[in-house]
Amino acid sequence: MSGEPVAADGDSCRPFRERLSASDWSVLVDRGRQQILQAGDVLYIEGDHQQDVAVIDWGWAKVVTHVVDGYTAFLAVRGPGDILGEMAVLSSLPRSADVRSVEELRIIRFTHLDFLALLQSRPGISFALLGVLASRLRHADLWRVRCGSWSVEQRLTTLLVELVDTYCPKPDSFGGFSLPFSQEELGGFIGGSRKSVSRALYDLRRDGVVQTARRNLTVLLVDELRRRAGQSVG
Repeated sequence: MSGEPVAADGDSCRPFRERLSASDWSVLVDRGRQQILQAGDVLYIEGDHQQDVAVIDWGWAKVVTHVVDGYTAFLAVRGPGDILGEMAVLSSLPRSADVRSVEELRIIRFTHLDFLALLQSRPGISFALLGVLASRLRHADLWRVRCGSWSVEQRLTTLLVELVDTYCPKPDSFGGFSLPFSQEELGGFIGGSRKSVSRALYDLRRDGVVQTARRNLTVLLVDELRRRAGQSVG
């Protein structure tokens, strides 16, 4: 798994499932095994040699790693349609990070042999995976530039816009876009302290752009969020 904070920007951010044809997706569903994980469950463990692949059907997962002083670094967030565990299969190396469910998570799981067979027999699946890997690498480069030159508020608003655009095709019944992440997790994804993220969220809440609750953030004004992120609306 690559270690970028969020999905790629623009059209290239499309999750793995959205890059597949209907027939390729049908084959994947038929060949895989469905599994449901609860919030906080660990799907993959850093350093493990287990090799299998999962596609998120519903829910959210986070990718984290541990450094020597005990600090947990948040590397990425994965949502509906994303693929997990592909790098360990392709490289035959141990897992580079933990993957944990953020909320109830429904996945479609494949053994490494079954997944490799699908890549060989279905070119559309292979090209979809290549597209995902290329966009993640590109976004990792972009995010390094952002972390070096953008303010915490710019990084936070950009992250929220990307998550909404990538994983939330329509608002919920209350007209908002709900994202199940804590302030600590948001700070980890953008390389900002919890205090600086709290300040940025205070301004967004005050202006009615977002609403926060425990381990949840709801985007209420997407166009205003885009404006603050420096993106064009419409």
